[in-house]
Amino acid sequence: MKFIRRPDLTPQTRIHIVMLAWLNQGVYGQMTQIAKAYHISRTLLYQLLLAATVQLEVLFSEQHRRQSPAASLEPLALL
Repeated sequence: MKFIRRPDLTPQTRIHIVMLAWLNQGVYGQMTQIAKAYHISRTLLYQLLLAATVQLEVLFSEQHRRQSPAASLEPLALL
């Protein structure tokens, strides 16, 4: 079976799915209902949740916060 990315699941739709899943985490049967509503597997739903959680952890990590805006512009100033 060949993998085909569904064109109807735009990035905005995927973000909406993840937000619904975060809001309903721990509620019995809600992940199944979200998966059925968007015609996706629960495996894909949990993969989306994992990817979004990792991105948030990277975004709000201490190392990312310590970097000042001036430090990120310094290499560009040398150009």
